[in-house]
Amino acid sequence: AYVTERDSGALAVLNIARAQRPRGMGVVKHATLAGAVAVAVVADRSGQPAYAYVAGSYADALVVVDIDDAVSPRVVGSVTSSTYLNQIYDVAAGPTNQKLYVVGRISHSLAVVDVSLPSAPTIVGGLINANQLRFATACALWRGSHVVVVGSQTVATVDVSDPTLPRVVGSVSDRSKID
Repeated sequence: AYVTERDSGALAVLNIARAQRPRGMGVVKHATLAGAVAVAVVADRSGQPAYAYVAGSYADALVVVDIDDAVSPRVVGSVTSSTYLNQIYDVAAGPTNQKLYVVGRISHSLAVVDVSLPSAPTIVGGLINANQLRFATACALWRGSHVVVVGSQTVATVDVSDPTLPRVVGSVSDRSKID
């Protein structure tokens, strides 16, 4: 299991093979992991965990951690942006693990990040919308070409079929039911 530690700015690797006796394997701390709040783990072609993508909300950073060696995880890359990743809050992996979708809570945004080169992740597209992505805190890939974004009293569907130009295709805002 991979667990973020917000206050210490870390990602911890746990062995939970024996549910009654989980044990710590390794931990990585880094300035870009400050405020670590979410993690998406992707596997290599053999199905083994390869990289953890961590949302460092205090650092406005998406951090790439090599988890091939569970005892010694290490930061291999990151991208920061106060425009799209201002208080980054969630991260979701795309169907091929080459693109990530991340939401910025304070920036009211969704960013598309190319991670095909883990040491140099790059924001390839983004969308800021203070109404439909207001205080975005969660995102999930839906049907391969859409991302559902949950914000303060809003849920929006964003078309990411063109990663350079994500666009809202539907949303609902309901103060009585979405909070």
